[in-house]
Amino acid sequence: FPDICDGMEAPLALCGRVMNVKIWEEPLWNLIEGENFIHVGSFVRLRNIKCKKEDFGICLSVDSKSSITPLPFDAYEVKCMLRDHQTRIDQGVPTNLVSGILPKRVHGSHQAQNIDRFREDSNETKSDSSKKRLHSKLGECLVKPAPASFHIQFKVLHTIPKCKLSSAEDLKELCFRNKDGSLSFRFALHVTDSSTELDILCFGAVARKILRITEDDVVTSSSKCEEALATLKSIVTSESSTNGTIRSTLGKDNKIYFVLRSLED
Repeated sequence: FPDICDGMEAPLALCGRVMNVKIWEEPLWNLIEGENFIHVGSFVRLRNIKCKKEDFGICLSVDSKSSITPLPFDAYEVKCMLRDHQTRIDQGVPTNLVSGILPKRVHGSHQAQNIDRFREDSNETKSDSSKKRLHSKLGECLVKPAPASFHIQFKVLHTIPKCKLSSAEDLKELCFRNKDGSLSFRFALHVTDSSTELDILCFGAVARKILRITEDDVVTSSSKCEEALATLKSIVTSESSTNGTIRSTLGKDNKIYFVLRSLED
């Protein structure tokens, strides 16, 4: 097959998450250290591993039943992974600077220029909040233990309950009537990205901030209702993606729910 990696350049940092791998078996660790068959930049295949939560965070756990297999750079699955990663770079997906690898010693001006360029990229990224924060996929949220927070890029398909968003009465459908007769915003946004679809709960102060209206305004102010409807319509009907932060939480029924924390303009 043709070399699918032709024309690619090694990036200064990678797209995606960085995770630790914990080696429990001393003989395996001694083999890795002694034989030096795994080093910085190596590709490996991990089998029969577990995802565990440690004091320093979530890590991959390698025990006596696990295996680590070094992969050559010209392996087909490695080339496919590199091709897919190059696609993410071409699409403008921000890189995770934690994954950047800088050499311990600089040999020649070319590597020195690479280090300077990496530092410049780091400074630019720090000054740009949209690049600084990595985007998770909705599918990742489903497999992470709760509670956890995620910065997501998604498209809103509709509200739950579904409504036409044409009058103040529609806004009332997005409210819950309390025992004292007052209203509270309580609805969900059905969202999607390239990985899956998800329902995100939206209520309280977050809903009021997004709609720029209070629950009392739904009953008393027709002008504010029109503005709120226009805002919600623009979110639901927009062809472009929306950025937001969501948090997973474990409900009393032991199910995981996702709550909207913020929505970027």
